[in-house]
Amino acid sequence: MFRMPNLRVLQPLPGAALAFATAIIAYAVRYGFVEPERLGAACERAGPWWCGPRTAFIVFTEWNGFGWASLALAALALVWMARRRDPARLALVALAIGGAGLVLYNATLSTVAVVAAVLLLAQPRPEAP
Repeated sequence: MFRMPNLRVLQPLPGAALAFATAIIAYAVRYGFVEPERLGAACERAGPWWCGPRTAFIVFTEWNGFGWASLALAALALVWMARRRDPARLALVALAIGGAGLVLYNATLSTVAVVAAVLLLAQPRPEAP
C-alpha cells in the first residue's frame, strides 16, 4: 500500500497564504480608503455617508485593534490546544486578522500573533474520531 509522506511541516502554509491574501486586501484598503488626502478633505467638507465608517476604522487601527484581536485569538487558540481541542480555526482567523494588521499600522502585535498562530498550526493535531 502506498503511504503519503509525513507533510506535517506544510500544515501552516494554508494559513500563511490566508494571511498574505488578507494583507493584500488590507493594502488596498489602506491606500484606497484611509490614506488618500482627497477622502479626508471630503469628510471635512461635506461628510458623505462613508466618513463615519472610515473614521471608526482609523480609530480602530490607532488603538491597535487588529493587533490586539489577532493576539487574543492566537492566545485563545493556545488555550484550545491545551484543552486538547483543534486550534486550527482560531489560528487561521488569527492569521487572517494578523495579516491585515501587518499592513494596517498594527505590525508589532500582529507579528507576534502571526508567528504564534503559524507555530500553533505546525503542531501535530489530534486525530478526529
